[in-house]
Amino acid sequence: MDDAMSVVEERLAWWRYPFAATRLRVKASASSLGRLTPLEHAVYPGRQKESGKSRGQAYHRVIQFLDPDADSLEKARTAAEALLKKGVLETEDLEAVDLELIVMFWKSEIGVRIKRQQREYLHRELPFTARFSNRELRDLGFQVSDDPFIEDEPILIQGIVDLAVVTPEEIWLLDFKSESFRPEELAERTERHTPQLSLYRDALEKTYRRTVTQTWIHYLELRRTMTIPPSKNRD
Repeated sequence: MDDAMSVVEERLAWWRYPFAATRLRVKASASSLGRLTPLEHAVYPGRQKESGKSRGQAYHRVIQFLDPDADSLEKARTAAEALLKKGVLETEDLEAVDLELIVMFWKSEIGVRIKRQQREYLHRELPFTARFSNRELRDLGFQVSDDPFIEDEPILIQGIVDLAVVTPEEIWLLDFKSESFRPEELAERTERHTPQLSLYRDALEKTYRRTVTQTWIHYLELRRTMTIPPSKNRD
């Protein structure tokens, strides 16, 4: 398998997620781009539970399990303590996050819209697997190999969507970001994250065969939700 992976990496050349400081090759993290692997050697990465997890990972875990109806800081703390006693969350998870920021999201206009949907439509930490070609990824804004011999070669991409509302008619997609930055950087940050969200959107459409009608990024620290516009190549 290692030899096969080396061959694929050479053929696919370098991949770069615009927001990352370093370039990404065939193997990329699920939280940034989704793992890129050859179809015959796909491995689902998931989000591993590990000591010393980053603040972002802690937010993902707390948002995944905390009841959205905990609409006050007091209720959120009570619910979080119950999850801690059950072993669902760990002490370091709660120490790393600001519960008030999560509560404020669920009380925001977008959060309330999502909660109004039937609860069975709400999915947190939703895994996906979808096939993309070099051509498709380039159209989404990723830097990929320009080798014409692999232009349409299928690549399996697997990842995890933070939050999705999947109804019989449509899909809403939302990604949480816990990074800290100045408000004046908001537009630039959102533009840099757009290829990631566009990839997630197209992956869900391929999987569920229905349209993603809403795509958002919610910045927890800034308490702002930004809408991602449709891809340029979409009808």
